[in-house]
Formats: sequence, C-alpha cells, structure tokens
Amino acid sequence: MEEQLKPLKAQRGYAKGKYSEYVTFIEIFKSVIHNDKSLDNVQKLYYLRSYLQGEPFDLVKNLPLNSASYEEAMQLLSKRFYNKYQIVNEHVNTLLDLEKLPKYAGANDLRTFVSVVNQTMSALTNLQVNVDDKDPFLLGILQRKLDTYSWRSYQLERNLENDPTVQDFLSYLERRALALENTDHSETATSGKRQPASITKSKVTLATTTNSTMECLYSRVKVFAKNGQEVHIKCILDSGSQVSLITARAVEVLGFTPEQNNLNLIGVAGNNNKVSYCLPLQVHSLTTNFSTLVDCHVVEKITCKLPQSPVDLKNLNIPAGITLADPSFNQPSEINMLIGAGVFFQVLLQLEEAQRSPSTNHQLPSSSPSIINTKFGHVIAGALTDTIIKDQVVSLFCAKCESDVSDNIKKLWEVESVPELLKERDSEQELAEKLFVSSVKLENNKFTVDLPLKIETGNINESLGNSFDLALHRFLSLEKRLQKNINLLTNYQKFIDDYVALGHGHYVDINSYNFNEDPIYFVPHHSVINENSKSTPMRVVFDCSMKTNKKISLNDILLNGPTVQKELFDIVLLYRYGEYTLSSDIKKMFRNILVNPEHTSLQNILWRDNSSQAIRCIRLDTVSYGMKSSSYLATRCLFELAKTHEHDLPLAAFIIKNCTYVDDIIYSCSDLNQLIEAKRQLCEMLSYGSFSLHKWASNTPSILADIPEAEQQFSQLELQKGNYSMKALGLNLDVQKDCFIINSPVPFNEEVITKREVLSYISKFYDPLGFAGPIVIKAKSIISRIWSNNTAWDERIPAELADEWLQFVRSLAAMQPININRYIPTKTAVTEQLIGFADASSTTGYGCCIYHRVVDKTGKAKLYLLCSKSRVNPRANPLTIPRLELNAALLLSTLMERVYNTLHENVKIDDVYLFTDSKITLAWIQTETTKLQAYVSNRVGVIQQKTNKWPWLYVPSTANPADLISRGISPQELPNSALWWEGPEFLQSEYKFESKDLELPVSLPEMKKSKTTPLPAKVVLTTGIEQDILSEILNKYSNIDKMTRVIAYILRFCNNLKSGTKIHDKTLTPDELQHALHLIIKHEQSIYFCDEINSLRKGNCVRGPLKSLHPFLDKDGLIRVGGRLDNSDIPLSQKHPIILAQKSRITELIIQNIINLRVHKKLLPPALHQSLGVVADDQEALEAVLEALGGAHDQLLVVQRPVLRQHVWVADESVVFFRDAKASQTLARVLNSWIYQLPVLRDSVAARAAQVPRRTRFPPSARYHIVLSVVHPDPAGADVRFDAGDAVEDYIGTFVDELSELHNFTLKSQWIHLLDFNFQAKEVTTVYPLMSVQS
Repeated sequence: MEEQLKPLKAQRGYAKGKYSEYVTFIEIFKSVIHNDKSLDNVQKLYYLRSYLQGEPFDLVKNLPLNSASYEEAMQLLSKRFYNKYQIVNEHVNTLLDLEKLPKYAGANDLRTFVSVVNQTMSALTNLQVNVDDKDPFLLGILQRKLDTYSWRSYQLERNLENDPTVQDFLSYLERRALALENTDHSETATSGKRQPASITKSKVTLATTTNSTMECLYSRVKVFAKNGQEVHIKCILDSGSQVSLITARAVEVLGFTPEQNNLNLIGVAGNNNKVSYCLPLQVHSLTTNFSTLVDCHVVEKITCKLPQSPVDLKNLNIPAGITLADPSFNQPSEINMLIGAGVFFQVLLQLEEAQRSPSTNHQLPSSSPSIINTKFGHVIAGALTDTIIKDQVVSLFCAKCESDVSDNIKKLWEVESVPELLKERDSEQELAEKLFVSSVKLENNKFTVDLPLKIETGNINESLGNSFDLALHRFLSLEKRLQKNINLLTNYQKFIDDYVALGHGHYVDINSYNFNEDPIYFVPHHSVINENSKSTPMRVVFDCSMKTNKKISLNDILLNGPTVQKELFDIVLLYRYGEYTLSSDIKKMFRNILVNPEHTSLQNILWRDNSSQAIRCIRLDTVSYGMKSSSYLATRCLFELAKTHEHDLPLAAFIIKNCTYVDDIIYSCSDLNQLIEAKRQLCEMLSYGSFSLHKWASNTPSILADIPEAEQQFSQLELQKGNYSMKALGLNLDVQKDCFIINSPVPFNEEVITKREVLSYISKFYDPLGFAGPIVIKAKSIISRIWSNNTAWDERIPAELADEWLQFVRSLAAMQPININRYIPTKTAVTEQLIGFADASSTTGYGCCIYHRVVDKTGKAKLYLLCSKSRVNPRANPLTIPRLELNAALLLSTLMERVYNTLHENVKIDDVYLFTDSKITLAWIQTETTKLQAYVSNRVGVIQQKTNKWPWLYVPSTANPADLISRGISPQELPNSALWWEGPEFLQSEYKFESKDLELPVSLPEMKKSKTTPLPAKVVLTTGIEQDILSEILNKYSNIDKMTRVIAYILRFCNNLKSGTKIHDKTLTPDELQHALHLIIKHEQSIYFCDEINSLRKGNCVRGPLKSLHPFLDKDGLIRVGGRLDNSDIPLSQKHPIILAQKSRITELIIQNIINLRVHKKLLPPALHQSLGVVADDQEALEAVLEALGGAHDQLLVVQRPVLRQHVWVADESVVFFRDAKASQTLARVLNSWIYQLPVLRDSVAARAAQVPRRTRFPPSARYHIVLSVVHPDPAGADVRFDAGDAVEDYIGTFVDELSELHNFTLKSQWIHLLDFNFQAKEVTTVYPLMSVQS
C-alpha cells in the first residue's frame, strides 16, 4: 500500500504525549518565538496555536485572539503539562527501558547508548534532580544493559583503587566505540554484527536497511563562487536554529575569505562550540527568482550524511506539479549548509491540502510525511515509516550566545598574551577600500561616495524586506515623547528644517516608491541630549541597525571599512611636543559628503511637525551618522584630500594624517610662524572638499586674531569669567595654563551599590594615557573581585567589597584636581631618552610606565610622565610572582614599542632604557628561549624581538615608579607623589646607563630539564664559532650528514665547557642533530635572505620572490613559510616549513642526500627530514632525483611513516621513494618489513589465530598512519593515473583485515606540487561529488 503525502500549512509541534516532550517543545518555542521582541502577543499566540494539536490545542483554541490571551495560554499549558513528577518518571523509565546491547555491539550501538544516557542525565540535572550521588544505583541499571564480555572488559580497564562512576563507564564505552570505528570501517549502521573489512576505490559500501526515516527538511540552493561559477549546495532548513551555518569545505570551494566573528554556539544538551568566522552569502533558489542574504557561521562539520539511509521513492506518491527543492532528497549525502530560523520563516509559502489517494481507504498514520511549500521549492519532511533507525539519532539545535559586556570587563585581568605571528587583513575592509577608490568623486569641491554595499542594488529589496512599518511605529512613539516636551520638540523641528534647508535632505512622495522592487530602507531616529555641549546640546541620531521584518538591517548589508586615522593615544601623545597649540572641529563633517543618488533611497526618515499633518518622507542625501560605514567614508574623504594636496599643502596633510581624530583636530608645534601657516593650509585644503572649521582654540590668542568670535571655542564673556577649560579628545584641557586636568567624577550614590552602578561610575573616569594609573588599578581590583563573586548586575555587592568601594570613592571625591603640563620642553635638550619601568605585585596587579627624560648641557635632567598601563592579577588561575613580573616586562615592551614608533619620526629620541626590579625577569630575558619552558619562552621571545635594540637594567623597588601602579595608591596620595610624576631621583641628575655588577640568579625557574639540551646558536657564536669560521667548516664537507654531525659535536663540546653537566655518550641525540642542522640553515639564510631577515625583524613586509610565501621568523631565527594552519593538529615542520635558497650549496647537499636514499636503509637522522619541509624550488634538482630513480617526469610515490610514541614498535623514521611501476609490490614489502615482522606483533597474530587470549604486554592502542604522497612534477600538464585504492586492496587488503581487531590503521593520501616561485596559478574546473560546480 503506497503512503499518501499529507501537505500541511504548518507543522504542529506538540500533541499530548510524553510530558518530557512538552519541556523540549516549550524551550524551543520560547527561543524562536516567545523571546522574539519583534512579535507582539497576538502574533505569538497565532504561532503557538499553529504548533499545537490534540489535547494541548483544545486547551487554548477557544481563547480570544488578543494580547492577554497569549499569557493565559502559556499558563494553561504550563499548569497542565509541566508535571515535574511525571517528567522525572519518564526520564527514569528511559534508562530502565533501554534495550540490552548485542553481544557484538558496533560503534553506532555504543554511541547511541551513551547518547541516550547522557541526554537523560542532563535532563534530570536541568530539572534540579541530584544525580551526582546516585552512581551505584545507575551503574546497577546500566550493567544489565551490557553483555557479560563488555562489562568484564570495563572492570579490567578501570582503576580498581577508585569507586566506579557513571562518567568513567560512559568514557569507556566512548573509547571502545572509537576503537571499533578505526579498526572496522565496514561496520553497518543498523547491525552490531561485525563484517569483514572491504577497502574499495575511495568509498565504503554500507549495508542497507528497510527501516527508513527522514525528518529533516532538505533543499538545494545556488550560490556563486568568487570566480563567478555557480555552485549547488545541499542544505537543511532548520526552524530551531537561531543561526545559519556553512562548512569549511564549502567555503573553500567558493573561494571566499570569511570575516572574523567570534560566537558561541550552544547545541543539544548544552554543548558549547566556539565559532570564529562568518561569511555573508547571497543564497539563490533553484526553482524561483528568490534570493536572500544569509550570514553563515563557518564550522568544520554540520552533521552526518542525511538521510541516514536511502529512501525508496516507490513507497511515495508525490502529487503532480510538485517541484522538489532537492530532487535527490532520498539519497544520503553531505550537508554543507544549515539555514536557520531567521530565513526559515521567510521562505515558507501557502500550500493547499492535497487530495488523498483514491486507493487509500484508511487513516494515514500520524507519522506520515508532509509537503511544505517554500521559495526554494517543495520540501518533504516527517517520518516515512513507523520504524525508526535506533542506531543513530540526528538532532540539530543551535542557539547563538553573543559576547556581552562581561567579556569586555574580564579583559581587565586577562594575562598578557603573546601576539599572533601572522595576521591577515580583513577581507570586508579590503573590499570597502576597493569600492571607495573605484567610486569616489570630487566635483565642484564636493565629495560623492557610494554606500559600500555587500549585495547588488537590484537584490536589496528582496533581501532587506519591509522596514516601513517598524520605522512608522518608532516615529509614532517618538512623536508622543516630543509632544510631552515642548522645548525638545522645538529643537527637533529646527534640526529637521535646517537639515532640509542646507540641502542635506529633501522631501519625497512615499507613493513614488515601488515597495516590491526598489531598494528602500526607512531609518528610525531619536534625540540624544548633551547639556554640556555648546554647539549641539540636542543631537538627532539615526538608527540604521533597526531590523526589518526579515531580521536584517541596513548596517547588516553595509561593509565596515578599515580605520584610516591614527589612534587617539598616538594623537594625544604627539600633541605634547609643541609649545604652541591649535585645536578645531570640522563642522558637519559627515553631512558635507554626498551619497550617490542611486543609494539615497536607503536613507529615508519619517517626519511631520504635528500630529494633524500627514506623515512625510525625507530622503537623506548625505552621509548619515548611525550607519556602519559613515565614519570610514568621512575620514577616508579627508585622507583623499591629504593625499591629493600633500605636496602643495604639506603641513595640512600632516595634520590630517597624524593629528585628526574623526572630526577633531589638535596640533602643536614650537614655531609660531609654522603654526600660522599650518592654520592657513588647513583651511585651504578643507575648502577643496567644502569642509569648514569651527570651535577654534589656542594657547596663543594671536593665532585666533582673524577668526570670528562665533567660530571660536570661547566667547569673550567666558574668557572674562576665566573659563578656559575645554575638552580635547575627551581630556579636560585648560588652554590658559596649558595643562591637562584630572578631576574626580561626580559623587557616587551610596544608596545603590550594585555591580552596574560601580561599573558605570568608574567608566566616567576617562584617562586614555594612564596619568592616574595608580588609582585606576585600585578600582580595577575591586571590580575584579566583584566579578569573581558572580554578583548579579542589580544585586548589592557583598558588604566587605561595598565598604572598600565606598572608602575608595570617598577618597576619590576628596582628591584635589591634578594639573599635568601638556608641553614637554625640549629646546635646550642635549640628550633625550625614553625610560620605561615595569613591576608587579602579588596582591593587586602589574603594570608599566614610560617617561621622557630631557638632559640639558649642564647635565641636569628632568623626567616627564608620558603614559602608563596596568592589568589586574588573574584570580581564577593565579600566577607566580616571577610570571607576573615577566608579564609586566612584556606589557612594557609592547607599550614602549608603540610610544617609540609614534614619536621617533617627529621627536628626537637618542636612547631607550628599560628597567625592572625582578632579577629573575632580567635573567630570563638574557636566556635563549629554547632553554625555557613554553609559557616563559613565548613571552621572552616577544620581549627580545620588540626590545632587541634597547638594554634592560635593574632598579631597586624603592626607586621604581611602576611599583605604584602595580599595588595602587589612594587618590589623595597621587597628587603629591614625586616618584610618580617626576620619576626616581637617580635619573634627575647625570647618570651613566650601564650594566652594574649585578648577580643574577643561576638557578632559574621555568627552565627545561634536559641533559641533552644543545647549546643555543646565540651562545655558540660568542664562545668559539664565528660566522667566517662556521663558513670555513661548512665548506670542508660535501655530505650533509657528516657536516651536521661535525657541527653537533662542536656544539656539544662548547656546551660541556660552559655547563657543569657533561655529555659523554658517543651517540648524538636527535635534538643535537636537529639543532646543528638548524644552525647550518640559519647561516645559509643569513647569506641569501639578508634583506628579508632585516625586514622581518623590523616588522616590515617582505618583498621579492618570498612575498607570496608570507614568511616569518620563528623563535630560533629561522625563516619559515607562513599560512593559516596555526591551529591545525600537524607538526610545525608541516605547518610552517623552513625555506632554503635555490642556489645554496647546503640546498644542493640536502637534495643529493635525498637522491642517495634507498629502501630499508636508515635515511636521515631521526626528526631530521621532517624539519625540512620546503626547498626553494629547483626543477633541475627534481629531475636529478627522478633520473637517479630511473625515471623522468613520471609518478613518484612517497611512503612516509611518522614516529610513534610506543618505542617498542619503531626505532626511527623512514621515507621510501620508488616509481609507480613497482609501487604495489614495494608497498607490501615495506609494510611487511616495518610492521609484520616485528616479533611482538607476529606472536600476537599467532596467538589470535590459535584463539589464545591476548598477551597483556601487547600495546592495545597502537596506531599506524600510512601516508601515500604522489609528487606532481608538472601540475599543469601531468596526467597521474596511479590508483592507491587498487594497490591497497590488491596487495595488503588481506593483511589489514587480519590485523583489524588488533590495531588501528589510518590510510591517507596527498598530492605534492613542486612549483617555481614565479608560477602563475591557472584555474581548473573541478566537479565535486557533493557540490556541483557549473560554468
């Protein structure tokens, strides 16, 4: 009897069944519908009714469709079906009713068993049922579900000294399932019976089953790759997922570079996965003209192949006229995309009830499948039979967990981390820059720019959706608020009138828009009041982040351009080095830039002067603040002016590039005539873009003589009252006294002491340069302890912390204003130095501070505090004092590098000196990183790299100003702290910066404990092997093996002389050989890549043939190939191979050594060949290798076996090269020699054949990785036909079968392409088995 598909308008989500099913349903419903603030209660009630059936539906069906009924319906359902006793009882029965595992349970059997137990335990825990102390009872239940053999194996494996736990038991089952998967790839999905292994050509044949199921909604969609090719991807439509996903493989096929976007994905049973990348994709339907923009988060894998088994279409009677979204929905295939709820409800269409088949006279089961009509085509979902596969259940649910303010606050006490070596430019920023350059116009002294859209204009309407209704709702709410405040309404009306009068917007007829086709977006707006602002006390803000009915905003489809201006820290720092100052503000900077008229339809606002008028539409014609790209477009236009006129107006160009932050300009110099000329150039340059300046201010009144009073910062009345205080990039500045002022914030409300109020108060203390670092660290420390107590935002903090906080804020309120001279005089300076101090305390935090030391001709010196930085000690994982001191030194090295780079081109800096009061830190910095443990080594490496030109010196703690910022001082002590403001006394007079006879610790912590650690190259070069001597030694030998051993023995000799421990063993260790080889290669690189090494050390980009390899210097100073494999689980030599010079003699010797390799011979020293990942390409060398092996441009097979951890199996590594003609026979012989003939293994095989219990000394978890690598000498034209699958099946298939239950084998293959550096890649159309690529 054929099953008739039953089309539904909406799938009902819950019928009266298990009480536990109600909990699952209501949690998903709340996540998708209930928590959606864009839906009102009537809409939520509609969705709720549509998802119910049976008794639940009858419970709410008679409620009226109004707002109050929704809450009543939720209460009725909860009261009726949230029966905790029944829910707990059902979960307990789930464990009791588990089917007993078969005697030969397969991997899927075990995983399903573990999954059910874990889900049940999690459900009971969520119901606040304490299951932690119920292990004996639960194990008694679970024991009955296992066969005797499995239970006995568990008892033999577990630690008998500890009581058994459920978690240990489940971990054992997981390990066993993994072992079964790795040893028997032919295991079926439905049976526990083991089948013989069968290796075929790149595929595994699975046994089929008659029990079919398919409950997901499958579709195929169309996307376009970066090169314009059309790619079809199979996806799942999932209404339970808050986000959309795409696999990394699909991204690779498409050729796009994802954007950085950190996100936490919470799945079934609370599984949390961190996702770091997102890719906006325009997804097209294959059956209609529909397309939409989908933000896809990139994951490695979404789920298994679905459906899990083929579905027989003979059992279905699909109605005529149905166009399937996925014609091959019944065949198992990879899922490379998941479309979440944000798009799911957009694509649903109406579908009338289908007629029942005439031959069907009985009621179809409730589990019969359904047809759902979507814009992608018709999708089929639901169970196809009453029998469901029990071996594996697929459940998908993804909840998005955005990072919140807590994550940002926690950065205050995060340990200083080592920066990434390789950083790639954000693709979104790069694309925004390209769009700007190609579209910007400067006509009639007016800029016109395009909005940097992610999608084409013609697709915006369909993707963006309807924004009018929500904008209208927001405007009506605004109107009600304005009517209650006449002054605010008057100011708002004036703003709108001025906006239109200045030509920044114009009225349009709403009816002129085609809402179904035109790219339209209506922007809500509201007011922001700033009573302290003189020019704009009321500012209107446009909200371009408002979501439309499709959950997409204008900002979502705009690109975010790069930051083109200097950071505020750098601008303020440079501002201190000129005697005369000038500050100004660009008037209406954003609104002086026109937007391309084709894009202004995306900038509509609604307005009317009073409620009696009709609502009108104003189209904004200029760049609007509130858009994601506004700041970039405005500042980029300023930079375009600076680039255009940098030769004829150099002073103005310098100010725009180095002294401008958004629309604020602060500039200083010590030449009054230069300042006047800079003002003239600045006005002239900005006029070329129709920009004008206002809010002029200067510490020299004559500078402003020709500026109208209305355009100045201070009026005459204010000057007469002595009001010279202004804001300069957020800092309080007294123009007359020419000093920065640090004031305490307004008094704290002591009646409300919550985490929210504490954070709000301390955020008002603005100190970007760290002048008040010693008191800020005290506040940070208190905040850190509040966070560690997990206090809620609006909950009163603990009494002890509250008392400490009140003492702090009272002291802060009583602090007298602190005046810090803005100008650092350097006219009479003979010597100018930057002095840095670092320190840490065990109780509070660690930090650093930097001073500018100015020495005059008499030898008298004065120190000026430039900046400081601090971190709070981590509380979750406390650090030792030496580690804290090291982190302080790292913080100082980073800050000093930034200060030096900002100043050295404009300020004379003769020397830089760095001080710490930690002798251990000084000793670490002077130690080779290879001798240090990882944590210390990584940080010391960065310190050495950043400060290699500057000396580190010792300072006593009593003379270290950084001691104040590490432990903190009270606000009342800070104004009078001479040590903090003037620096230590010993530097205020003539002082010789030289290393004293300081005894550093000999026995250092965090050192590697290795007797055979080779002497570092840096030390060797100072104890005997100079560069010219090393070259002479290398030229004596023509064999790389002998050369390496000679250098290794020399290094050992030097090490024996220097260290107390001597090595007498005649055999060289692998580490010694590797270090010697690295020293040789480093010497060759210093000859052939001298310029590249210097560029990398300075942090500059490498030019020339190595540029495409993205090279970097590793911790040993070797140049390695860069890339994006930092997080991959492969050796360093494969992630970042060493680069050798093409014409180097060492390169020739290494190649000659490879040519001389033979099977069954010890080839390279252990761990040697894997350290040489890349040889700078030489086609002649490759031909020499092939000729030596008896072939030309033929296939070359490489069999490589890595070292295993079990030394009973492998003594060293081996690599075998041989031609294709004898590949199969040689492969079998090599495997036989390496593995099969080992006595232990042979005895074990014999024991198994004789059915003798396995020997306990036999390692049960040994693994072998067989890697087949085909070297492709001519990728553009070679036709390689070697079939690894046939070779394995024909010659070692039986061999692998025989060992399948004893060992785990992984068979991998790869292609190696040898290319010239100047090789130009050519695209080749590729047909993917799971994603079709069409031209």
